[in-house]
Parts: sequence; C-alpha cells; structure tokens
Amino acid sequence: MAAQEKLRGADAVNGELEVGYNEQFEARWHAAQIVGLVCMVVFLSACAAGVFGRGVFSHRSKASADGSLHVDYEPVAREGTGTQVTFHVSNMRDKAVPVVIYVSSHAAEPLGLDHTLPLAQSAVISDHGLLFRFMIGAHQADSKIRFATMPTAFGVAHVKAWRVADTSLADSQDPTSDPAATVEWSQVIVP
Repeated sequence: MAAQEKLRGADAVNGELEVGYNEQFEARWHAAQIVGLVCMVVFLSACAAGVFGRGVFSHRSKASADGSLHVDYEPVAREGTGTQVTFHVSNMRDKAVPVVIYVSSHAAEPLGLDHTLPLAQSAVISDHGLLFRFMIGAHQADSKIRFATMPTAFGVAHVKAWRVADTSLADSQDPTSDPAATVEWSQVIVP
C-alpha cells in the first residue's frame, strides 16, 4: 500500500516553503522546459535559414517593368552592420555608355549610403534623392554597381531607384519621369 501512495514533499515548516519533492511544480517546470526548447529550436532554425540575416532566405531580387534595371538586396539588415544593394545593368552597344541611376533619399537615411563600387563619375544631390552617373563598357551583359550601406536607424526603409534615360540630366529636370525603369524595395532594419 505504501508503494501506491503518491510521493509528497515534507510538510511546511514554520509556514515556510515545502521541502522535498513537489510533483505539481515538477510537472509545470518540465512543461516550461519543453516550451523553451521548442522556442530555441524554432529561433535557431530561422537564423540558419537566414530569416534574420545572411542565409538561404536573406537575398531578394527585383527588376523594373522594362527589365533595364535589376536590384539585389538583403530584406533584413542590422543597424550599424554593413550591407549592400547591387544594381545590374547591361550595355550591348559597341562603345561605352553612361548609365545614370537616381536613388531616393532613403538610400542616404536610414540605410546610410557609404560608397559605391565602382565609384560614380558624378553624383548630384537633388530635392528627393541622389543622382549617380557611371560608365558601362561596351558589350557588357551584366555590369554590377554596388551601393555599400550601413543602416543607421530601426524600422522599415522603403527605397526607389530609377535608371534615367536622359544621361545629360540637369538638376531642374525630373529623373522620375520614366516609371518603366523604376525598382522599389523595402529593407527591415533590426537592432
């Protein structure tokens, strides 16, 4: 009969906590451990997959409607950590041609535009963004222009870029006049 009795801790002493085995507490503690373990496995799996940074799902690509401008970017970036946005442009002509890319002001803040590779031949600051002029060599099927950024704020950054058709664009002209060559993307900046 003694073997059939449930284990029970000792009686409380002087109104203090119970001493010994407490089956109800142990069952709750075990359940909490299992929940914590499942949460850790889910979080680590998401990290390994790149949901929170570099990994399998950490890369996105978008293209303009006319296909003249493609952009690769990381959808999730960490504040204070370098990341890059890569533009893909082509030139199938027999001579080098200038390519002008207009980027909305969100590339400077909060994405924190650091520099471009290759260096732009010229850069113009306008009311709503930055205008960069690059030379693309003859017969280049996939030239890459990289914008190195270091995000400086938390939240979602919505960025637009245009490949401007008129390479002699003056400050007074509207570089956003051709919606077909527009690419939009968003990056989430986390601490």
